[in-house]
Amino acid sequence: MICAYECGVPAESKVMLTCKRVAALLREERERQGLSMTVVGERAGLSQQAVSYVERGMRIPNLDSLLRITGALNVELSDVVAEAASDAKRGLRGASEDGRGRPRARKK
Repeated sequence: MICAYECGVPAESKVMLTCKRVAALLREERERQGLSMTVVGERAGLSQQAVSYVERGMRIPNLDSLLRITGALNVELSDVVAEAASDAKRGLRGASEDGRGRPRARKK
C-alpha cells in the first residue's frame, strides 16, 4: 500500500508509523462499533469516500476532518493520537496489517 503519509518522511519514521496507526485505530473503532463508512461520513459531515481515504492512508486529513471523524465515533482525538504515538514508539504498524500492508489473519 502506498501511503500518503510517506511523502518526504523516512520509511520507518515515528511520524509515519503514528499516522498509519491513527488511520488503523479509526478503522478499528468504526468496525468495533459496527458502523459503516457511510454512517460515519454522514455523522461527520464528510463523504464515505473521504472516510475511506483517511482510513486507508490515501489522504492526509486536516484537523477539522479528524475531529469530525472522532466526534462521529464518540472518541477523543487526543486519545487516538496518544495511543498511536505510543504504538509507533514501540514500532507497531497498523494493528490489522502485516509488514506489507496486507490484512493480518485474525485469530478466532
